[in-house]
Amino acid sequence: MKKALKCYLLLLTILFILYPLENSILNKFRFIKNYANKIKVDFWEIVYKKNECSISNIQDVPKRSTIIIGHAYGSHTYSNIRDKNGKEFIAPSVKFFLDSNINNIDNIIFTGDVFQKPNKEKWINLLKEYSEKANILISPGNHDIGDKINHKYRNNYSKIIKDVDSYPYIFKTMKMNMILDNSVDRKNLINDKILNLYNNDSEKKSILLRHHVAIRELSFLSNDKSIYKSIPTARDIDKKIKNITVISGDGGAFSHLPRINCYKFGTNKYIVNGIGEIKGDTILIINGNMIFKKIIVN
Repeated sequence: MKKALKCYLLLLTILFILYPLENSILNKFRFIKNYANKIKVDFWEIVYKKNECSISNIQDVPKRSTIIIGHAYGSHTYSNIRDKNGKEFIAPSVKFFLDSNINNIDNIIFTGDVFQKPNKEKWINLLKEYSEKANILISPGNHDIGDKINHKYRNNYSKIIKDVDSYPYIFKTMKMNMILDNSVDRKNLINDKILNLYNNDSEKKSILLRHHVAIRELSFLSNDKSIYKSIPTARDIDKKIKNITVISGDGGAFSHLPRINCYKFGTNKYIVNGIGEIKGDTILIINGNMIFKKIIVN
């Protein structure tokens, strides 16, 4: 391990020296940071490849579909996300997909970070755009409700979308139970409320939807890795709950991250994805009791 670390540091040093001299020191550090992040992600993907699970691709959106979208505002640096009234909105690729397929969609579930800077008008506009034809459900992220100190974000969200204190709750379709959680306030997946909702009706296939990555093994896929030091491992969760799929939306914002990742441990599956306005951006489509993936940025 020490030898591998030395080789890794040597490679980064060589890249720093060889990176075009006309670039500033700041640009060099940005380049090295991005490259280092990519190497780190590639390393952990190799480590966990034996636990990889597959999700089938789908081309067209079937009737009565449920759509799951993570990090819907897209890129952190994209500054031209505007709705028809010139207001900041969701990522253009997400809006184009929804506008093109809304007649086949029953439910739209956002797994957090819907807007980069939310306010009352944006939430109202989102409902005006889509709630007449589809149910809008959200597992909020840190951008949506802030922390417990930022009452402005929370109050707007609670009044217009759903009371943040009412999570977790179950949304049922014909063949699935979908548990929506507020992982901003509860980073740890294992809690009595989740277990009670699952155990009360465990005959149907169950999906838990949240913003933050649920297990320590996949923390390297997160857009914000600073909050994942004390979350459980897949083995910890396997001891408490079985046959559940956990979908997290806090991924995919940066080019060094994969567009989607599926990890299996025991009978549980963990899917992480999100939009970054990057080639290969992927959303999830549920139809019946099947989960599919669809690329929306080619």
